[in-house]
Amino acid sequence: VGDNPQAKPVHDLDSTQFIYMIRKIVDEGVDLAGKKIHNPPKFHVGAAANPNADPLEPEVYKLIRKQNVGVDFIQTQSTYDIEVIKRFLKEVDSVGVKVPILIGVTPFKSIKMMEWLVKFVPGITVPSEIQERLYKARKISKEKFEDENIEIFSELCREIRKTTNAAGIHMMAIGFEWVVPPILERAGIKV
Repeated sequence: VGDNPQAKPVHDLDSTQFIYMIRKIVDEGVDLAGKKIHNPPKFHVGAAANPNADPLEPEVYKLIRKQNVGVDFIQTQSTYDIEVIKRFLKEVDSVGVKVPILIGVTPFKSIKMMEWLVKFVPGITVPSEIQERLYKARKISKEKFEDENIEIFSELCREIRKTTNAAGIHMMAIGFEWVVPPILERAGIKV
């Protein structure tokens, strides 16, 4: 999520062309110039998607292109709204994208982290209900905030599993990894 501000743009390949190049390396053992690669790597080739994109249609079109060049799976940017997830998956399904899709979710280590993501990362939106629950919990205590976080994300994981055809969930607990087991446990997900 987000680009390194010091990074320089490189426009030699777009994401679809990059996937095509990786497929050539993995499947045929050759680079784009046709040169043989000794001991080519074995990769599962994934691609990113943004369910929060507005308008959504260009994002869906990109996924069709990525599927057509051989992507193995798609992983979304962090998404916090089950209705956005459902709309995205319905749209993707309606145009024939068949590769497995993992929904990205990122529990918030702090209020500051949530505010930063909403303010500075394009495409990240957090429903006001979730923000209010976390603000209210944090006013009580850090422990209450952590417990409410676990509850919110276990609810979201349950909803994703119960109401969508997503292949799975990619939980990005940045600096907050210890919350993953209790989230999965409360969501009824066995690991």
